[in-house]
Amino acid sequence: MDRVDEYRDILEGILDKHHRIPFSHGEIESRFIIDRDRNNFVLMNVGWDGDRRIHGCVVHVEIINGKIWIHRDGIEDGITDELVMDLSSGGGQQSHHYRSINGLFPLPTLQISANF
Repeated sequence: MDRVDEYRDILEGILDKHHRIPFSHGEIESRFIIDRDRNNFVLMNVGWDGDRRIHGCVVHVEIINGKIWIHRDGIEDGITDELVMDLSSGGGQQSHHYRSINGLFPLPTLQISANF
């Protein structure tokens, strides 16, 4: 399996798991949008919370030049730890680049090196 295909499968699995978590209030739905040809993965919330309209991007992840870019991560605990665990479960190691920025999640875009 190609490395990018592996990344696609891992991202789809992680985001699908979050997509299936039901909301405890309102009439809100999670939408999971996948464009495997262009390597874009988006998780959105859509619906109503009382009289308030809900429509927004929760997560946007993209694979660019063989690297995973987390453009937006609105998941409470973030998806980065899950992603690193899944990527390194094959015996790989975290890259120096990831270790050097681990914990600095307020950055607008977090790049995870493909060298796990």
